[in-house]
Amino acid sequence: MPLNTKIEDCLDRVIAESFESLAFLEAVRNTQTPENFGNEGWHWTSLIMPDYGQLQLGMEESVLIDIATTLFGGEPPNREAWLDTLNEVINIVAGRLVAALGGESREIHLSLPEKLSAPPDKDGGVIGAYELDGGGALVLCFHPLG
Repeated sequence: MPLNTKIEDCLDRVIAESFESLAFLEAVRNTQTPENFGNEGWHWTSLIMPDYGQLQLGMEESVLIDIATTLFGGEPPNREAWLDTLNEVINIVAGRLVAALGGESREIHLSLPEKLSAPPDKDGGVIGAYELDGGGALVLCFHPLG
Protein backbone atom coordinates (compact mmCIF):
# COMPACT_ATOMS: atom_id res chain seq x y z
CA MET A 1 0.00 0.00 0.00
CA PRO A 2 1.47 3.43 -0.95
CA LEU A 3 2.54 5.60 1.98
CA ASN A 4 0.12 8.42 1.11
CA THR A 5 -2.76 5.92 1.23
CA LYS A 6 -1.62 4.55 4.61
CA ILE A 7 -1.39 8.07 5.98
CA GLU A 8 -4.82 9.04 4.64
CA ASP A 9 -6.28 5.88 6.23
CA CYS A 10 -5.02 6.95 9.67
CA LEU A 11 -5.51 10.68 9.33
CA ASP A 12 -9.21 11.12 10.16
CA ARG A 13 -8.82 9.26 13.46
CA VAL A 14 -5.57 11.08 14.34
CA ILE A 15 -7.06 14.52 13.58
CA ALA A 16 -10.29 13.75 15.48
CA GLU A 17 -8.39 12.52 18.57
CA SER A 18 -5.92 15.42 18.48
CA PHE A 19 -8.46 18.24 18.27
CA GLU A 20 -10.82 16.63 20.77
CA SER A 21 -8.05 16.28 23.34
CA LEU A 22 -6.52 19.72 22.67
CA ALA A 23 -9.58 21.95 22.58
CA PHE A 24 -12.74 19.83 22.66
CA LEU A 25 -13.28 20.47 18.94
CA GLU A 26 -14.76 18.08 16.42
CA ALA A 27 -12.82 17.94 13.16
CA VAL A 28 -14.72 16.71 10.09
CA ARG A 29 -13.08 15.96 6.76
CA ASN A 30 -14.06 18.37 4.03
CA THR A 31 -14.27 17.01 0.49
CA GLN A 32 -12.62 20.15 -0.88
CA THR A 33 -9.65 22.22 0.12
CA PRO A 34 -10.92 25.61 1.37
CA GLU A 35 -11.08 28.35 -1.26
CA ASN A 36 -9.03 30.67 0.94
CA PHE A 37 -6.27 28.08 1.41
CA GLY A 38 -3.03 29.98 1.65
CA ASN A 39 -4.52 33.45 1.83
CA GLU A 40 -3.74 35.97 4.51
CA GLY A 41 -5.07 34.72 7.82
CA TRP A 42 -3.59 31.23 7.41
CA HIS A 43 -0.46 30.10 9.24
CA TRP A 44 1.75 27.19 8.23
CA THR A 45 4.31 25.01 9.94
CA SER A 46 6.24 21.98 8.83
CA LEU A 47 8.23 19.14 10.31
CA ILE A 48 10.04 16.05 9.09
CA MET A 49 8.98 12.56 10.09
CA PRO A 50 12.36 10.94 9.24
CA ASP A 51 11.02 7.52 8.24
CA TYR A 52 8.14 8.96 6.23
CA GLY A 53 8.43 12.49 4.88
CA GLN A 54 7.50 16.10 5.46
CA LEU A 55 4.20 16.96 7.13
CA GLN A 56 2.84 20.49 6.71
CA LEU A 57 -0.06 21.92 8.68
CA GLY A 58 -1.99 25.06 7.88
CA MET A 59 -4.61 26.57 10.16
CA GLU A 60 -6.79 29.61 9.97
CA GLU A 61 -5.81 32.26 12.49
CA SER A 62 -9.21 32.09 14.20
CA VAL A 63 -8.68 28.37 14.92
CA LEU A 64 -5.22 29.01 16.32
CA ILE A 65 -6.50 31.72 18.63
CA ASP A 66 -9.36 29.49 19.88
CA ILE A 67 -7.03 26.56 20.61
CA ALA A 68 -4.38 28.79 22.22
CA THR A 69 -7.05 30.43 24.39
CA THR A 70 -8.13 26.98 25.61
CA LEU A 71 -4.55 25.85 26.23
CA PHE A 72 -3.45 29.05 27.95
CA GLY A 73 -6.40 29.33 30.32
CA GLY A 74 -9.03 31.53 28.76
CA GLU A 75 -7.18 34.78 28.13
CA PRO A 76 -6.76 35.67 24.46
CA PRO A 77 -3.09 34.86 23.89
CA ASN A 78 -0.51 37.03 22.18
CA ARG A 79 0.74 36.24 18.67
CA GLU A 80 3.79 34.36 19.94
CA ALA A 81 1.61 32.06 22.05
CA TRP A 82 -0.70 31.12 19.23
CA LEU A 83 2.19 30.49 16.86
CA ASP A 84 3.68 28.21 19.56
CA THR A 85 0.28 26.51 19.58
CA LEU A 86 0.58 25.78 15.85
CA ASN A 87 3.90 24.02 16.49
CA GLU A 88 2.41 22.07 19.38
CA VAL A 89 -0.52 20.94 17.22
CA ILE A 90 1.75 19.63 14.44
CA ASN A 91 3.89 17.80 17.01
CA ILE A 92 0.81 16.10 18.45
CA VAL A 93 -0.64 15.22 15.04
CA ALA A 94 2.69 13.93 13.69
CA GLY A 95 3.41 11.91 16.84
CA ARG A 96 0.00 10.26 16.74
CA LEU A 97 0.32 9.67 13.01
CA VAL A 98 3.71 7.95 13.33
CA ALA A 99 2.36 5.82 16.21
CA ALA A 100 -0.67 4.85 14.09
CA LEU A 101 1.54 3.95 11.12
CA GLY A 102 4.23 2.06 13.01
CA GLY A 103 2.54 0.77 16.12
CA GLU A 104 2.53 1.99 19.70
CA SER A 105 5.90 0.43 20.55
CA ARG A 106 7.74 2.26 17.79
CA GLU A 107 10.12 5.00 18.83
CA ILE A 108 8.97 8.31 17.38
CA HIS A 109 11.46 10.69 15.80
CA LEU A 110 10.36 14.14 14.59
CA SER A 111 12.26 17.24 13.58
CA LEU A 112 11.54 20.54 15.27
CA PRO A 113 8.62 22.38 13.66
CA GLU A 114 9.58 25.16 11.30
CA LYS A 115 7.30 28.06 10.39
CA LEU A 116 6.68 28.30 6.66
CA SER A 117 6.60 31.75 5.08
CA ALA A 118 4.22 30.57 2.35
CA PRO A 119 1.78 27.68 2.04
CA PRO A 120 2.78 24.58 0.08
CA ASP A 121 1.65 24.24 -3.50
CA LYS A 122 -2.03 23.24 -3.52
CA ASP A 123 -1.28 20.43 -5.97
CA GLY A 124 1.76 19.24 -4.07
CA GLY A 125 0.34 16.77 -1.61
CA VAL A 126 -2.84 17.95 0.13
CA ILE A 127 -4.06 14.88 1.97
CA GLY A 128 -6.68 16.32 4.28
CA ALA A 129 -8.84 19.37 4.68
CA TYR A 130 -10.97 19.61 7.81
CA GLU A 131 -13.66 21.88 9.20
CA LEU A 132 -13.94 22.36 12.94
CA ASP A 133 -17.26 22.53 14.77
CA GLY A 134 -16.29 25.83 16.37
CA GLY A 135 -15.69 27.31 12.91
CA GLY A 136 -12.52 27.52 10.89
CA ALA A 137 -10.47 25.06 8.93
CA LEU A 138 -7.14 23.30 8.72
CA VAL A 139 -5.24 21.64 5.90
CA LEU A 140 -2.56 18.94 6.03
CA CYS A 141 -0.04 18.27 3.27
CA PHE A 142 2.38 15.35 3.10
CA HIS A 143 5.43 14.94 0.90
CA PRO A 144 7.17 11.53 1.03
CA LEU A 145 10.94 11.42 1.46
CA GLY A 146 13.01 10.59 -1.54
